[in-house]
Amino acid sequence: MKNIDKMVTVMVAVTSLLLGIYNTWAIQNPPDSTDLVAKGNNYFDQGDYKKAINCYEKALKLHGSYSNALKYKGYALFNLGLNNQSLGIKLNSASVYDSPAIYATTLIEHYNSSSYVLDDSSRSYLESAYQYLQDAARSNPTDVEALLYSGILSLYLLPSPSYDPVKEFDKTLRTAEELSYKRSLHIRAVKSAAWTGKGVAYLNMGETRKAESCFRSARQALEMQSD
Repeated sequence: MKNIDKMVTVMVAVTSLLLGIYNTWAIQNPPDSTDLVAKGNNYFDQGDYKKAINCYEKALKLHGSYSNALKYKGYALFNLGLNNQSLGIKLNSASVYDSPAIYATTLIEHYNSSSYVLDDSSRSYLESAYQYLQDAARSNPTDVEALLYSGILSLYLLPSPSYDPVKEFDKTLRTAEELSYKRSLHIRAVKSAAWTGKGVAYLNMGETRKAESCFRSARQALEMQSD
């Protein structure tokens, strides 16, 4: 019995020592913003957007202008506001054809084909998402996905006069055109989605001819050959 007591005492002492060493190491080696965003993205992929947001917020406390943390938090808030798992933004995919840029057109078409009505909770999430994506674009002016989704959110938040989707999509198109890899599949998908969103915005305004012109440009953007 005494031997057992001694073993327990030793085990407790060793455990306490190891915990002390770990705590000292953790204090000296805190996770950086990149690690926290990666952890947040894992939660995002699992559909646990609130835990993902918690990780992004921790990253932003370390690096307040970290554009990826701002953008991904905006995406997570968008998905919470949309409250539709099948339509939500996906971060990681084995296929280039399922990237946030390419999937954007699906969200625009969903908005256009449904009588989308926001309740107070959904509007609050989407308004916050818009602000974070705007901050992400200010932090990284070449982030065309942040710009594109700002435009999409502008559509979903209509008819509020605070949002101007035509202006947002025009900014996306100008930025995409300035990039050296503007003919890549990714950028062509961004441009096609932006033209589609702009066309839908014009439809809402009763500008049918302008809308049709935008939809033609959307098709042409995808037909362009890669460099």
